[in-house]
Amino acid sequence: GKALDELKSSMCAQWKSLAGSWRTIACGEDQISVSALQWALKQGGYVRNVSEVCVLLRALGIQCTETSALSRDDFMRLSDIGRFGECDASDLAQLADMLGLLQLRRMLLGCLETPQLLLVRCLAYLSLATTNSMQAPFARIRVMSALRHYESELQKPGAQEVAKSILSTEGLSVFVSIITMSDIMPLARSTAVRLVSKALELQGGPTYSAHQAEDAMESAMSQWQHRRTHQHRRHGHHKWQLEGITLINEASAARRDCKSLEARLLGQLWQPLLQMLDSAHHSPGYLDGQLFRQLLTLLLQAQMPAALPGGHDSSVAPQVAAALCHVLSSRDMPSDALLGLEFLEHLDRMHVDEVSFLAAAFGGCRLLRVLLRACRKARQKRQTQDLPAHPSEDGDDGDIAVIKALQSRGRRLLREWRSARMHLSVRLRKPCPGIDAHRPAPWLHKTAGAVVRAEKAGFLTTWSSKAVNRPLRVNSKAIADEVANHAAVPAAAVAAAAASA
Repeated sequence: GKALDELKSSMCAQWKSLAGSWRTIACGEDQISVSALQWALKQGGYVRNVSEVCVLLRALGIQCTETSALSRDDFMRLSDIGRFGECDASDLAQLADMLGLLQLRRMLLGCLETPQLLLVRCLAYLSLATTNSMQAPFARIRVMSALRHYESELQKPGAQEVAKSILSTEGLSVFVSIITMSDIMPLARSTAVRLVSKALELQGGPTYSAHQAEDAMESAMSQWQHRRTHQHRRHGHHKWQLEGITLINEASAARRDCKSLEARLLGQLWQPLLQMLDSAHHSPGYLDGQLFRQLLTLLLQAQMPAALPGGHDSSVAPQVAAALCHVLSSRDMPSDALLGLEFLEHLDRMHVDEVSFLAAAFGGCRLLRVLLRACRKARQKRQTQDLPAHPSEDGDDGDIAVIKALQSRGRRLLREWRSARMHLSVRLRKPCPGIDAHRPAPWLHKTAGAVVRAEKAGFLTTWSSKAVNRPLRVNSKAIADEVANHAAVPAAAVAAAAASA
């Protein structure tokens, strides 16, 4: 009731009467759109948005949407606020709840600047994308749109603030959720990895250089392709020739200045990614080779797992990462996969314990389980086809001898890597100094929740007007937290106030 009185009063104050309001806004037309009405009111200082105006009109029995047009008769219903009390009580309560929700969405979004708005946008549409609602397919597209907006903002002068938002406790939680979501489009997952990498370089400086990590990975992959070409089928370990690959080790002293970021990356980037890479709940094709390589490159850039208590030499990490990428891409080609395992065994002899630790930290246990499963299926297939269980003369990759050798090495390495993984688990249970406490973030989750509920009700959020040319403000998240905790009008209170009007 008060909101309707406010709407009517705003019109009369601006145009003297409802009839005058109609003449001014309609400009001789037979209808006016709800958005045109809200825009005209906004010029006079009216604060409610078009979604809230739409709900108020519904309370008068005018069935409309944000894109609807109003006739003069519908418009003049505002002159009889008494009709508001004639609505069904349950409908009235629902409208009051929706009005309070839309008001909360407006107030919360109004407290945030561009970096936080982008984070809310990603979380809201990610939440919608995980539902079985009709909005889910559209939400997946809008997640990608939000990520594209992130890319654009990282090219602008305020990129440091955007990068800081991505690498915050809340930001890493959202981006890791996108990366680990198997139902979302692969391009969105790949883009999220790239954005975290860019933010890490902007926020961490030379210590976390994306180019050095990419160069180290590319060098390792190039060396691997050279070995595969010239040493295919050679099983003598003395024939492996290794070239040194360095990876940002000169920055170890500088890393002491980035302890907070380092700890946050350890606890909120690497650990969740390791859980995904090691998860038994994903199908064998849970991760394509390109995304897996992106993730390992990101972990190299983030100095993982050298940041664990005790530290580990990461000079061999690019070679381990390259070999794991090769094993993943060769899981259906036993002889190529065998070559990868042989190389990992050779590295392990040169760097005792380091290779098993790195392989476990990069999700190698899961890869070996997938590889051994493929071997079992290949052997079962040969048995059902009654094929000979001895080496074929043409060196076919389905050769049972190669499969048996692959299984033998795979099981041996899996035992070693599982042991290393258990040691990792013990370390992960210990508190790591510098990791931010997982404090609740009312400003993020309540704002995203309001956006999700509004969009499910059909009220879309217009982001462009909120994220353009908004100046940065001090403690904007604290202001939003205050709004989320205290300023939101409970639905019951809104309904009670409306019923008393």
